[in-house]
Amino acid sequence: MMDLQIFFQWHKLLHFILPMITIFALHKHFGLFKVCFVLLAVGVLKEIYDTIVQTDPLWISVTDMVFNLVGILLGIVILSLKDKLFR
Repeated sequence: MMDLQIFFQWHKLLHFILPMITIFALHKHFGLFKVCFVLLAVGVLKEIYDTIVQTDPLWISVTDMVFNLVGILLGIVILSLKDKLFR
């Protein structure tokens, strides 16, 4: 039971970390807007899939989407701060 709780917490953490890493890795190649838009679209499609196919409760998918949005926004903020500090 404890392993399942650790996995669930790590999964929630990935919703924050993965968008930030993706933004840092791809923003110079594709542009910040395109990367953020694709991340948002993939996140929405994944949560629709989770809700319909895997029958996750709707509230879990909504919280995952909120975590995705927060991760994208944190990536944008940290990237802009990095650009301002290291010009």
